[in-house]
Amino acid sequence: VVTIFVQPVVVIENKKSVWECFSRSYKLTHARQCYIFCSLVAFILVQTIEMQIMHQMLALEAGLLPFLTSLSGAIFLAVNRVVFGPLLSVLVAVLYASVRVSKEGLNLEVLTEELARADNTTTTTINGDDDDLERPLLV
Repeated sequence: VVTIFVQPVVVIENKKSVWECFSRSYKLTHARQCYIFCSLVAFILVQTIEMQIMHQMLALEAGLLPFLTSLSGAIFLAVNRVVFGPLLSVLVAVLYASVRVSKEGLNLEVLTEELARADNTTTTTINGDDDDLERPLLV
């Protein structure tokens, strides 16, 4: 739970070292661990219920053992991951914003400034023959 905000800290706050990221994540989650944990458990519970419903529907068709090794079972698991993977990322982003709003009074202006600062440090101008292009610098 204490390391859940490492990715948002890297992207939004533009921390350079690994220890800074983990330290910042710990500071953000320290007083809100129950809130974050319960949110993640609720998400996993919804995902599990959805998986069980789909599993039962498909298992009735082919029987339990063939479902686990069948093409339809593999497709089902892939679709589940495709749907719930991005939703987990959205949940983490929303939790991060919620914790920052409640703990630090984050507002749109502060967030815009932080993102602009992060954008300025990760882009560079490349002089080419045609035009000056601004391209992301891979860090």
